Amino acid sequence: MQYLQLKYKSDLEPKEKEDNHRNRKAPEHLQIAIQVKKDWTLSWWDQFLIIFRRTFRERRRDYFDKLRLVQSLGVAVVLGLLWWKSKTDREAHLRDQVGLMFYICIFWTSSSLFGAVYVFPFEKIYLVKERKADMYRLSVYYVCSTLCDMVAHVLYPTFFMIIVYFMAGFKRTLPCFIFTLLTILLIAITSQGAGEFLGASVLSIKRAGMIASLVLMLFLLTGGYYVQHIPKFMQWLKYLSFMHYGFRLLLKVQYSGDQLFECESKGGCRTLQSSSSFDTVNLNGGLQELWFLLAMAFGYRLSAYFCLRKKISICHL
Repeated sequence: MQYLQLKYKSDLEPKEKEDNHRNRKAPEHLQIAIQVKKDWTLSWWDQFLIIFRRTFRERRRDYFDKLRLVQSLGVAVVLGLLWWKSKTDREAHLRDQVGLMFYICIFWTSSSLFGAVYVFPFEKIYLVKERKADMYRLSVYYVCSTLCDMVAHVLYPTFFMIIVYFMAGFKRTLPCFIFTLLTILLIAITSQGAGEFLGASVLSIKRAGMIASLVLMLFLLTGGYYVQHIPKFMQWLKYLSFMHYGFRLLLKVQYSGDQLFECESKGGCRTLQSSSSFDTVNLNGGLQELWFLLAMAFGYRLSAYFCLRKKISICHL
């Protein structure tokens, strides 16, 4: 008898439970609740307004941080004093001014990249919990996050460039100033997208910081200032660097190929295009670099969204 009871519990009882579980239907009120959950009770726009207000309220202290403002304005003043009224009348002076432009690229690339790379790893815990509960669409959260963070990536570079541009003696025309400012903002926004992509792809604070450091170093070296003549088998790297396109676009906005310099030298006046600083840069045009930066800014964010979607779906707390 005991043998039959053990045999029933080990062989027949699990099969009967499984059959009952398959044939059992969920109560009607649960089916209705599941259907409502799938259809979402709020529209995308209504969810966006709620999550945007919450995200901005949580992060506004970081956006309007006094230390962050002092850092941006302090660096701007120091750079303005070091490059006070810089000129382009000689090769050495031109090289100094080009160096300043590349440093501006470095400063806002690193600031925006590291400002964005830790966002998703830091918010991973409550993001996973809220997504498991289907409190909102992931696309709503991502759009709100990137738009709120964009406030800081637009505000501080604008204050920075207003100070540096006129202290350093760049070309004093309104169109040139506006185009230079827009180029810096585009570089910062593209760097933000790259940081979001790196952070979303790993969702780990340590690994995100390490990968961001390596990517930043690679982009700096292939940006077009430290190494102008890259070996052919390594040239493909520079086309992956948004700093390469951003730096070239800055040069094309600020300088004209037919502008004259070295007029006091024995050889007479030369055009800026003949300078060794522009050996690999054609100062005419600029639309190609602009489109590449726009495509990268959009592409990084699209990749970040899909990486975040995949990571959150398989993440368990």
